[in-house]
Amino acid sequence: MTLQEIIYQAIVKVIGDLSVDELVTGTVANVTDTKCTVKIEGRPDMLNVSLNAFDAQLDTFVTIVPKAGSLVVAGKLSKNAQQAVVLRCSEVDKLILKIGTTELIVDAGGWDIKRGNESVKKILHDILLKINQITVTTSAGPSGTPINAADFTAIDNRLNDLFK
Repeated sequence: MTLQEIIYQAIVKVIGDLSVDELVTGTVANVTDTKCTVKIEGRPDMLNVSLNAFDAQLDTFVTIVPKAGSLVVAGKLSKNAQQAVVLRCSEVDKLILKIGTTELIVDAGGWDIKRGNESVKKILHDILLKINQITVTTSAGPSGTPINAADFTAIDNRLNDLFK
């Protein structure tokens, strides 16, 4: 048995023998982070079209959320004629990547990178805040605010534009 056959058998064992019965092209409407409605010309709307191949709560996944009004290719799954999944999209509104407690969310508003309760934006903000509070003990007493404090504030503002 080849490696490809072994992997296929493992997938079939876990999820069953799923295949795509029909491919359709349509326009996205009513988008959430997990589902959308696909409007198809001359046919009824496809409701609750999944953005992932699996509806289960997964600890590891990548979801590409299509932009409302964009074109998508959706596939109807053979095991359940009512279930469909988005396979491709013409425009992306958001990308969601989760691996355990690590999350990356990217959209037009910026990046959100987290692990548990920590975020890259918060850590960088805290670093800049502490740099602005640095004082050095001298023979004349503690020093004042760093002379380039405005530079650190400007960097913090730039981070706010990049991170959500």
